[in-house]
Amino acid sequence: MFEETGYQLIPEVLDLPIVERLRTALETAGDASQRGESVYARRNILALHDVQAVAADPRVLALTGVATIPTRAIFFDKVPGANWHVGWHQDRAIAVAERIELPGWGPWTVKAGVLHVLPPAAILEKMITVRLHLDDCDQTNGPLRVLPGSHRHGILSQEQIAALRKEAPEVTCTGSVGSAVVMSPLLLHASSPAESPQHRRVLHLEFAPESLLPEGLFFASLPQPLPSAETLVPRGEGKGEMQ
Repeated sequence: MFEETGYQLIPEVLDLPIVERLRTALETAGDASQRGESVYARRNILALHDVQAVAADPRVLALTGVATIPTRAIFFDKVPGANWHVGWHQDRAIAVAERIELPGWGPWTVKAGVLHVLPPAAILEKMITVRLHLDDCDQTNGPLRVLPGSHRHGILSQEQIAALRKEAPEVTCTGSVGSAVVMSPLLLHASSPAESPQHRRVLHLEFAPESLLPEGLFFASLPQPLPSAETLVPRGEGKGEMQ
């Protein structure tokens, strides 16, 4: 199923107490992107204990399907002051520790103080993204839209993206708080502004096999070891609050 479509919707991954801890932790931490006073994204959030704990949660790691490590985490939100639109694209940049010139790698950029590079498709094909909903996400608040199967075409030009949009019907990825969208970075995806923006908070986690990169190149390292999953709120607590 996943190999064919490039994405999967998974309900009830995180319990509400964990979601609430993440919401609180992400209110002020990380490098903010904003419009006016409204923050719509935060980078470099793998430094946060609560984000590391979720990235180490066996329920989240099981969604990646293979032995992986977290390589990047980004927080997204949609609020009245920053109700943004994202066109059809693939997630092609990865965060790395230092620059090494390699054939087929580049261009190189710096985002919020961290070095990023566009790797070949063979690297991205082995990576997995887990997008965790920190709010209920329905048709009205700018959910993710995907083109199933588009990840199987490698890295796409704008002309190829336009052609695929005519061929493949899009799917809207809605879900309740605590649910997840698991997807290939190469899957074409987009989102529209929310019709009545309040919050559409998403924790975006990227995973890869630890030995994926060529010799001498490393993913941007975590600032401290991942905590044990035992530090998380046990599954089942706070269930009555999810009504």
